[in-house]
Amino acid sequence: MRLIKTVATVLFTLLLTNVYAQKEDMLLGKWNVKYEDSKETAIYEIVKEGAEYKGYSIQYTDEKGVLHKEKELIFPDITFDGNSGESEYKVTYEGKLYNIDGKFTLKDPTTIILSYSYWGYKGREVWTKID
Repeated sequence: MRLIKTVATVLFTLLLTNVYAQKEDMLLGKWNVKYEDSKETAIYEIVKEGAEYKGYSIQYTDEKGVLHKEKELIFPDITFDGNSGESEYKVTYEGKLYNIDGKFTLKDPTTIILSYSYWGYKGREVWTKID
């Protein structure tokens, strides 16, 4: 009887660990961002490198409609618990690099809300999963 309880506890723990890891990994993949106040769009890719999550900008379309392909690390240290998380958000604007605190919220498996605030400006991006 004691062996059955031990085996059941181990199996339950493994199941919970697997479910939690799957939920954390929902952040992985490519995400499309359309900015409400401009014609610009971006595609970000969240990857897992070892035990760390990182986010790259892999392409963007500027206000003139010109497509730029790149792979630039913009979220170097994502923490994510399966529902929400945070990371420094590295933004280049007019040739200057800004480090902004960003907050992630997983709205559903295909939608992330990124919110941030700097110099009195509050920003919000809605990301849609594309793969």
